[in-house]
Amino acid sequence: MSLRRSFVAAVSFCLLTVGLLLPLSCQSRPAVTGSLSEKLDSLRLARPELLSCMGAEDSAIVASILSRARENAWDEACVLDSLLPLFLDVPYVGGTLENNDERGNERLVVNLRELDCVTLVENVTALCHLIRLQQGAEAYPYMIVLLRYRGGDMGDYTTRLHYTTEWLLDNQRMGLVEDVTPRYSSIPSGHDIYFMTWNSELYPMLVAHPAFVKKMEQIEQRLNEMDTTCYIPQEMVREEGIALLQDRLADARERLVARLAEGDIIMIDTAVDGMDIGHLGFAHYQDGRLHLLHASSSGHRVMVSPEPLCDYLADIRRFTGIRVVKIK
Repeated sequence: MSLRRSFVAAVSFCLLTVGLLLPLSCQSRPAVTGSLSEKLDSLRLARPELLSCMGAEDSAIVASILSRARENAWDEACVLDSLLPLFLDVPYVGGTLENNDERGNERLVVNLRELDCVTLVENVTALCHLIRLQQGAEAYPYMIVLLRYRGGDMGDYTTRLHYTTEWLLDNQRMGLVEDVTPRYSSIPSGHDIYFMTWNSELYPMLVAHPAFVKKMEQIEQRLNEMDTTCYIPQEMVREEGIALLQDRLADARERLVARLAEGDIIMIDTAVDGMDIGHLGFAHYQDGRLHLLHASSSGHRVMVSPEPLCDYLADIRRFTGIRVVKIK
């Protein structure tokens, strides 16, 4: 048991800097409803003070990107192709979202200057939707709230969607992303999620607020009951895409390789006890080979993995496969 706890503590320290080991919570207010534009308008009316959470530097970054998208008429086909390179070399910084008050309530963080793997995916997703809606920078904090908090309801520490599986399920329910993993594999992810409550001493907010642990237990239980996600085993990931067996072919042993789209979100499953996802990034092709564009803790910046994704996965023993998600 002591060896397991030592291993868990070491892994959690690494993942904590990536921002993946944080909780969820029971919803305290009704979820924001309607179209995406209506959701944003509803949040603006309900929480006008959130606009002030975005500083001048981040506001200028968002405004510049949205202006560039308008001026160059980025269409649906080229938004991600044009957007992702703008984030290359942004410094990797973990833990930027840890900004709770003494009672454990969340303070909204908007930061495009320092990113980890979660906030990279979150910010790119937010920008994609605002570009498509032709919204201005003033809508950005509200887009972040919709993505980061369950049903767009920002409350205490446990309202944040930090288990990536629930981030996926909640944002898919809101129509912001789509899990396309079942196109490639029907293998259940099969995770039993309990890392936070089994290791609550690793989380300062859970130590400071023991009542949050009970909330987390309820959230984990609900998530385990509702999780029907699939994953693509590591051995199916090839340099050029995902290897599939097509029964309709005359030779069922023949492999067909399906290419992921440039900019698809890649969620990497982990074998760490009680955890679901160990890392995030985007599909990116170089010379026809599938790589991972991600915020790298070892590279200290947003970068493209030097090796293809299949080799990247094979080099890290705790990584077991991937999920593929599209920004809608």
